[in-house]
Amino acid sequence: MKYLLPLLFITALFSCNEKAYVKSKDPIDAAREFIRASLDGDFKKAKMYLAKDENNQNFYKLYVSKYDKLPPIEKDGFKKSSIIINKVENINDSTIIVNYANSFKNKNFELKVYTEKGECWVDFYYGITGNLNIE
Repeated sequence: MKYLLPLLFITALFSCNEKAYVKSKDPIDAAREFIRASLDGDFKKAKMYLAKDENNQNFYKLYVSKYDKLPPIEKDGFKKSSIIINKVENINDSTIIVNYANSFKNKNFELKVYTEKGECWVDFYYGITGNLNIE
């Protein structure tokens, strides 16, 4: 019993150090956070931004599956890479298209980010469907 109180105190102390992550309300920051988390393999954080529709969820699962199968040296390359924002196009007051690359693979990708009810969501699936034309 005399060890229980110090153990509870230590547990409480360490649990206070864990900070809850707060999503960005800025679309460009949301895109950057999503990209960084995806490159780092922090899929829990990335999924906070991922649009909740079936296409996005399924396509992102495929991405995660492929990432998990990468050799450690490639994962490390993605983690150490920088994000290169090539272009941001404002489609309307709640939607942007972000054209980006990472310094490891240097291949261009696109994301659509939209704001709905004050929250930013990433349409990852847009990158393969390319519904809007952006150079």
